[in-house]
Amino acid sequence: MNAAILTYHHVAVPESPHNAHLYVSPGDFERQIEFLNNRGFQVVPLDRVREALLNRESLPERTVAISFDDGFEDNYTNAFPILKKYGFPATVFSVAGSIPPEGEPGKDGEGGRYLSAKQLRELSREGVAIGSHAVHHKRLATLPMEEALEEITGSKRILEEICEREIRWFSYPFGSYSREIANRVREAGYWGAVSVIRDNRLRESQLYWLPRVMVMGDSSLARFRYYFSGLYHWIHHRKNRKRWEGYV
Repeated sequence: MNAAILTYHHVAVPESPHNAHLYVSPGDFERQIEFLNNRGFQVVPLDRVREALLNRESLPERTVAISFDDGFEDNYTNAFPILKKYGFPATVFSVAGSIPPEGEPGKDGEGGRYLSAKQLRELSREGVAIGSHAVHHKRLATLPMEEALEEITGSKRILEEICEREIRWFSYPFGSYSREIANRVREAGYWGAVSVIRDNRLRESQLYWLPRVMVMGDSSLARFRYYFSGLYHWIHHRKNRKRWEGYV
């Protein structure tokens, strides 16, 4: 199925070189969103992607979903107003253990300031889906299964208490998963999960490790256009057959 899931982390200007590649400036982000709008892309929630996959339904060629990993505060302050301006849905994958106690502002972490519970609730009320990025952002495939399961189920429980609605989607921290981990995510009641496999094509068999397209800080508008091309798919499909054998 022709549908790209875009992945962002920060929408902000980095204050230091540390992880600067994960920062897309607000100006660049708006230009990318404007590109999608002007070129007639259909921006859909992940729930719609899942529905189409399960029903073996073809989506329009220019279909895209937008996601954010880690749940940084700039997703709320910088990205959300732009998404709202264009009426585009998105999913924010929050690290549940990084959310500060109720009533406190977002707390600083190694990667930046995280969303507060109040901000998560507001995003959820405004139609942004909140997904889980585990409790402590650990490499799940390296953990004892009992600990990995708590990361999967505990984050769902915490986020559902905060947002007061079902948390349907999971994103694997560092892209670390196995088939057993993916089965535990499914058994925990998630509707699907996203991975770090690179591709702009999706298959039903990948529902619990859906490929995505990583948007980096140095992504020019020309490169952003390339992300949706057949060439991008062809190049990464060849790479994926070696790196992700059995998952693509």
